[in-house]
Amino acid sequence: MSFSCLGLSDDDVNLHYTSQCAFPVEVLDAIVGSLLFEKHAFSSIASFSLASYRLRQIALRRFFTRLFARSSTHWRHCCQISGISSWVRILESSSKTLTVHPNPLYQFRNLQSVIINFSSDGLATHQSRCKMLLTSLPSSLTHLSLTSLPQLTSALLILISSKFLALLVLELTCAERLDEDCCWLCYEESSSCTMHSPMPDVYSTLDDLVVAFAAALLPLQKLAHLSLGIFLSDLDVFYDHILHRDAVQSKTPEEISPPFGPEACPLCVAEHAAHVRTRELFASAALASALRSLKTISWSTFFAQEQPGDDVLARSTTAWVRRHGGKVQVRRAPWSTPLDG
Repeated sequence: MSFSCLGLSDDDVNLHYTSQCAFPVEVLDAIVGSLLFEKHAFSSIASFSLASYRLRQIALRRFFTRLFARSSTHWRHCCQISGISSWVRILESSSKTLTVHPNPLYQFRNLQSVIINFSSDGLATHQSRCKMLLTSLPSSLTHLSLTSLPQLTSALLILISSKFLALLVLELTCAERLDEDCCWLCYEESSSCTMHSPMPDVYSTLDDLVVAFAAALLPLQKLAHLSLGIFLSDLDVFYDHILHRDAVQSKTPEEISPPFGPEACPLCVAEHAAHVRTRELFASAALASALRSLKTISWSTFFAQEQPGDDVLARSTTAWVRRHGGKVQVRRAPWSTPLDG
């Protein structure tokens, strides 16, 4: 077909069509991102992905930036998608799901953040699964979160710090394994399946714990945010609470139903809260002195209060670090925030 009657040569027409089709990839990528912003579901971009091969690749790449492997079958099927190992930046799953089919982990070389739940593991299995999974992950990770661990040991910290030298954020938690959804018997039994309070059975004193953890984490010279989900109160605090629960149950607020932790026990709060909160600040300052890049340190705690660094519902407390005049200072609020009083 000739376009000479319109005063256009064939070259002009071809150039016109080419310029129309050359849509910037960045713009298309931004469109997909906006579609996924409010709801990260493939239904949000399904129509977009069917328009062409190019748009489908953009849609898949953006959608699989974050992958939540909800079951071993889902994980296996996702690993069969061509190109997915180079797309995923954030991987979230359970240890049980990933260890059924662990080999593909070696292919996910662009991962930046990994979140693994160990709630299905016990004291006898979690160490081998940790080693299998962590050795399969890329050493370039900047964020690692291992939740619901049966225990947190210096051996695990050494395994992590010997490989993931680029870590900026490290989160390791145990305390959420305590089961308060049933009865006192289940509550006590769940405590026997996790080392939520490692003193004095694992570490005799707070100094022993801090020295062991600091030495294990020393290679992580870029680590800025550290969260250790263990209680710094002695294990006896928990078991004493179990023993005197009947005596204080009538004194707890009506909205708190049993079982409940030491934080809801007037006797435990009066006897232990002040001492434990001092421990938490001391341990934070000691770790910050050893790890020069740390900006915040979080712990699990039974005795959170209404302070900026405390989360009562999550049973956690966070200390912010300030380095000034060769000294390390910590407090439960950002140093840029003025405190009342």
